[in-house]
Amino acid sequence: MKYRALSFDCYGTLIDWERGIAEWLGAWAQRNGLDVPGEELVRRLFDAQVVEQRHDTFLSYRSVLSRSLACLSESCGIPADEGVCARFAESVGDWPAFDDSARSLEALARQGRILCVISNVDRDLFAGSAAQLEREFDILITADDVKGYKPGPRHFDTLVASLGERGLGEDDLLHVAHSRFHDIVPANARGWTSCRVARHGDKWAPEGADVIEGTFSVVHMKDVVDLLDRIDPA
Repeated sequence: MKYRALSFDCYGTLIDWERGIAEWLGAWAQRNGLDVPGEELVRRLFDAQVVEQRHDTFLSYRSVLSRSLACLSESCGIPADEGVCARFAESVGDWPAFDDSARSLEALARQGRILCVISNVDRDLFAGSAAQLEREFDILITADDVKGYKPGPRHFDTLVASLGERGLGEDDLLHVAHSRFHDIVPANARGWTSCRVARHGDKWAPEGADVIEGTFSVVHMKDVVDLLDRIDPA
């Protein structure tokens, strides 16, 4: 078995963050009498989040989400409410898993592969997502662990070190992710074998990254299982 370890980005790959945020923001907009399409609200929030993640001083993901909603509120002419912003940040654990995520992870675990997550999230916020995925991962590396955000190098460097402690190298790894910008571009730059899970397209990649693909490309997580059955059967 060549790919003894699989690393995943979580949100967009295993958890449907767009749906989770859109549903939360849709209810928030309705309560505030705001007539803005849900997709536009998600885009504005995403843009604010990118700015917050670029501060010289590290901000927890909880703070990033809270500050991003405050920014969105102000841009929509709605007074920012600290309690509402905090509740939004806590909603991460409620964002739904894609239908095929849990069973695909279970199939991969049964093959004896080491399953890892590297994610731009707080460790405690990830706990709700892990429950939805019905899994404790062998290796979990979060933004608050490394005090940084992808596509920066800290998650990737820490993963290499963690795999090394298990006697594994980068050639033993397949990195699986939806986001070109946060994951596929830096994974490819390191010479890793990567698999992009296209899901519902990629509206968030900046120009230049929006045409980058992984070593392999599939549409769903269940396709990752099928791919490995073909190229690297356990």
